[in-house]
Amino acid sequence: MKRLLLSALFVLFVFRLWGQSEPSGLEIEPYGFIRLNTTLDFQDLNNSDLFRPAQINLGEEANHYPHLFMSAKQSRFGLKVKKELKGNPLQVKVEMDFHNNSDQPGGLVRLRHAYFTFQNWTLGQTWSNFYDISSRPKIVDFEGPNSAALYRVPQVKFIYPLKNQELSFSIENPIEQLTITEGLQVQKQLLPDVLTSWKMYWDDKQSFVKVATITRQLRYERPNDDHAKDLRPANLWAGGAMASAKIKTTKADQLKMQVVAGKGLARYIRGVRNLGYDAICKPGCYELESIGIYGGFVAYEHEWAPSWTSTFLLGAIDILQVNQFEAEDLDYSIYGSVNVFYEPNASLCFGLEYLYGEKHEVSGRSGHANRIQMAATMKF
Repeated sequence: MKRLLLSALFVLFVFRLWGQSEPSGLEIEPYGFIRLNTTLDFQDLNNSDLFRPAQINLGEEANHYPHLFMSAKQSRFGLKVKKELKGNPLQVKVEMDFHNNSDQPGGLVRLRHAYFTFQNWTLGQTWSNFYDISSRPKIVDFEGPNSAALYRVPQVKFIYPLKNQELSFSIENPIEQLTITEGLQVQKQLLPDVLTSWKMYWDDKQSFVKVATITRQLRYERPNDDHAKDLRPANLWAGGAMASAKIKTTKADQLKMQVVAGKGLARYIRGVRNLGYDAICKPGCYELESIGIYGGFVAYEHEWAPSWTSTFLLGAIDILQVNQFEAEDLDYSIYGSVNVFYEPNASLCFGLEYLYGEKHEVSGRSGHANRIQMAATMKF
């Protein structure tokens, strides 16, 4: 009932803004799409429309039987609002979908974007500075490559434009993903994640390269060596780098890629998020050790005809093993896909995709999964 009330209030607010758009000088543009997603799995992946090789069941837990499920929770609605403020454009974006539960056919409302930009500043929740949405391949899978740094986060960002380049600096909401025992206690982070990036364009901004760095504080309490019951504050510093690119190879084709490497970056990497791979207890569990992660993907998008395109994608992610890892911990995973899209006009899009993934554990045990996904999208 509470969610229904909030949704109703939001709709009333939208219509109120719409009615006031002319006298107030606001430009309001609603947008979104309705999407039906259909998935045929050849093993049990918990009916999730997110294809995550790191969560493939192995051994006795693996159930290999084909089954099909459908959902429309990827459907999206948003508003773009523009207004002149003292001669400078103020832009606002609010966007939501219904994808709060990846394994439930009827999702809950989820906030995707809520931010405003004024002059060179961006404040609110949107894509992390450690990512570039323009390098995301054209695929059906809602999850995307397992090594993608795909993440939306509350932030404050400043962009300094140059000729065919831009520098950006941001502070972003800190969240840790630590694997600990009873000897340590995770503390709320005191400092934000600090990010910087450099981006260079060419081909009339159709091609670009972006490089970003991140510095993070992982804050916890550790036992004193003499009195295990007494805890004292401790910090673990982590960070890494990301490079992504989009390169036009022909008038219609393009190459997209990304590489990422560092320690304590699990929170920012799609394929290992929420699996506790930022840091782990050292032997004896008196302090934490950050976990190294590196990976990347490459995707080629080809146009067969004016309304027909395909993307060929291959990606991988590797977790650098430490002595504290257990046999069932992830060693590395592989992600691959191939698809075909048919877009008869600007509003309609139909996609068919085959996905393949491999999971390899520290013990040497491995397994694979594959699925076929179909998506029908009507944009408005």
